[in-house]
Amino acid sequence: MKKINNKFLKIVPIIILLLSIISPIVASYNGPESNSELIINVKTIDEETLELDIYFPEFQYDYKIIEDNKYTTITLLDEGYSQNDGQANLPVLRRIIEIPYNSEPEIYITNIIWESISLSDLNLPSTIFPTQTSILKIPGALEQAEFIINITFWKGN
Repeated sequence: MKKINNKFLKIVPIIILLLSIISPIVASYNGPESNSELIINVKTIDEETLELDIYFPEFQYDYKIIEDNKYTTITLLDEGYSQNDGQANLPVLRRIIEIPYNSEPEIYITNIIWESISLSDLNLPSTIFPTQTSILKIPGALEQAEFIINITFWKGN
């Protein structure tokens, strides 16, 4: 059995970290078939190189009405959300990984495929539901919570 190079072990976690960081900007490309869960295929090219193919599940779109305003909601099964109160509440992939001490990983993204879709094409509101501050789980807290929307954020692109 061939001994795995230490550099190889250092590169794997950083690649996974990068992929979890860029996931919010990658739309739902489902590969050969539509799927309902995140699929990550890892292929060892050589002792220092890994190739990762990532297939995202389909995003789920809906809307909710808050204070007579409609907001689009976007979900990705079993994943978390962005955490900036008042800004767009978007699905985010997060994975906890360990990066070896003194590692010097290098990451190259060689191909990204995505499909753009307009909310108006889906007959959804153009504003995405903003992330809200966590609410204490006590009776009446939800009804008393203030709705937060960051106007400065929404005036941007």
